[in-house]
Amino acid sequence: TSLNAGNNELTEIENMHTFPSLQTLNLSSNDLTNMVMNQATAEKFPLLRTMDIRSNNLIKIDIQNQSKLATIICDTGSSSELIEVTLKNLPELIAASNGSNQVKDDIAFLSTPGLSKVILENLPSTSSSVQLDRCVIEELVINNLPKVSIVTINNNKITTLEG
Repeated sequence: TSLNAGNNELTEIENMHTFPSLQTLNLSSNDLTNMVMNQATAEKFPLLRTMDIRSNNLIKIDIQNQSKLATIICDTGSSSELIEVTLKNLPELIAASNGSNQVKDDIAFLSTPGLSKVILENLPSTSSSVQLDRCVIEELVINNLPKVSIVTINNNKITTLEG
């Protein structure tokens, strides 16, 4: 099942109805500034596998505890608005990208000039690389990404590494 709610004026999804069989959610070209998905969202969309949040004015992406989510599509590259990305407890996540990367199976938010905080935790299916170079990252946590073999974080403002 899919829901295409693109090209509207949505500002949040917290109050969306429950869609127990929803697998694909298209929220592209809306007015979203914060993409927050937590345990309550996971209960509304328990089978969600793909989410498209391109062409929004995202400041914060905070996606946690989505047991089936495999792909997050967004295009925040060269956007000075996005300042924070948290991807946590996503056992099926393969790819989350701002559109600046050529590889499909990785986490890539490179060349995002406002990005200062990134938390990547418990992403056991992410199997290629993490690309976070050319941002202004000051706070970075990378923990339990066992299949990732390449992490690129050059040209940031990182003073300590955790994880």
